[in-house]
Amino acid sequence: MGGSSCSLRSSSGLARFSAWCTATHDSGYVLTIVENPVYFGAACDTADIVATPARLTECRSGALLFTGETLRRSGTAEIRIDVEHPS
Repeated sequence: MGGSSCSLRSSSGLARFSAWCTATHDSGYVLTIVENPVYFGAACDTADIVATPARLTECRSGALLFTGETLRRSGTAEIRIDVEHPS
C-alpha cells in the first residue's frame, strides 16, 4: 500500500496528497491521511491514527479517527507521542 502523491510541510501545517498518505513515527505509530474514502477501510486497518475530510464516525479497528466534523467540534488537535508503540 502506498500513496501516489504525498507532501507534508510541517512549518505551514499544510498537507498535499492525492488519495492518501502514510507516515510512521520513530515510536512505531502509523498516521494515515485519507483524501479518498475508498481507502478508508485499509487506512483504519493499517494505521493507529487516521485523518480524513470524509463524514465517517469510527474505525472498526479501533484506530484514532480525526474527521472534519471532529475537528470542527474540538477546534484543533495536537498529537503527542511520548511512549513507544505497543507491539
